Amino acid sequence: MPGVKFHLFPLRFGTRIERALWVGFAADRMERQYRHATFALHQHHYHGVVEIGGERFALRPGDVTLSPPHVGSSYELRDASHHLCIHFFVEAAAGGDTEVAPGFFFPLHVPASAGGAALGDSMQAIHDITRHPARTEAERALMEAAATARLEALLLAGGLRFADLASECPSAPAANRSPGSGGLQAASGAARRRTSDAALEAARERLERDYAKAIPIAELVRGSGLSAHYFAARFHQRFGVTAAGYLLRVRMEMARHLLLTTDLPVKEVAYECGIADPQYFNKQFRRTTGLSPSEFRLRGTGSVPPLP
Repeated sequence: MPGVKFHLFPLRFGTRIERALWVGFAADRMERQYRHATFALHQHHYHGVVEIGGERFALRPGDVTLSPPHVGSSYELRDASHHLCIHFFVEAAAGGDTEVAPGFFFPLHVPASAGGAALGDSMQAIHDITRHPARTEAERALMEAAATARLEALLLAGGLRFADLASECPSAPAANRSPGSGGLQAASGAARRRTSDAALEAARERLERDYAKAIPIAELVRGSGLSAHYFAARFHQRFGVTAAGYLLRVRMEMARHLLLTTDLPVKEVAYECGIADPQYFNKQFRRTTGLSPSEFRLRGTGSVPPLP
């Protein structure tokens, strides 16, 4: 099925993990073909090519792919290597307005640089949970519930993360809305936006990681490889705020955390959040919360009545 790039999952669903394991490829078996009755998430640790439902994707270490059930997939690899895979079933759950929200789209291929690495971390966590030794039936049930919850969170977070790309997909045909089956959808224009989305995610991650440092927005733009106008427009479209506004949001969130959980003086809280000017910090904090930092701390500790 040429042009396939997404799978449509029901918005309300449950999963059952069949297995989570590392699979190795021997040097004398570089080409393999598969057809599963389950969904299969893979994080690849090699260079090569995978074909899923007729769509070919170049693979690099850290990339993640989704193979829907009963859809053929094949691999062409350069060398012996391995990948992490999670096989699972999906069942639609009752409830929800399927006309308003028929489901969410999950990409068939996520490059490492565009979120594959983060997805792989969650997949490894699921694998580790399933390998946890269960001494009793109660522990086994808890282990299965934890792994299932992590998988469902992974799928939903992925659907949310790539919602702007999926919005370019045509609506799923009614025939593809059967419970649990989803549908494969062509995403015209998704490929041309993938590079810019990866750059925007990298910029966002830097803002969240290095908020305590001076981060010139012009430096973020240069690092993205995008024009200043396109960067600003796409960042606002993707995150609902400018890059400078996003940085301030992260800093104010950390400031609230430090005010409620430490006894640091307000001046030091400002410094820890990357704002060297206490007056500017106080002004921005009051603008975002309606309170001065000191008043916010008092309310948080119960020394004054809470906000209405």
